[in-house]
Amino acid sequence: MAKRSNLVQSVIRALDILETIDAYGELGISEISDKLNLDKSTVHRIISTLRHKGYVVQNNTDHKYSNSIKLWEMGNNVVERLGVRRQAQPFMERLVIESCETV
Repeated sequence: MAKRSNLVQSVIRALDILETIDAYGELGISEISDKLNLDKSTVHRIISTLRHKGYVVQNNTDHKYSNSIKLWEMGNNVVERLGVRRQAQPFMERLVIESCETV
């Protein structure tokens, strides 16, 4: 791991927020603040930035936040670049033939 002095605290906090929302689902500012022991104002600023960049969305009814599909899209791009689907394709095709099911 990198030396602590090389780390950007606000990036760590933003990632902690994304991971917390992932773990618990839809959360409000106060809930995130409590779970991460961060000031509400800090959480609000980070959430506002994440929302602006499209990483979280806000429910218009209860004003809670959830992770957006952008994170899934990024993960999917990683899978594509790693060639996992391409490598799995022959096995999937064989599975379709052998099982007579959709895969």
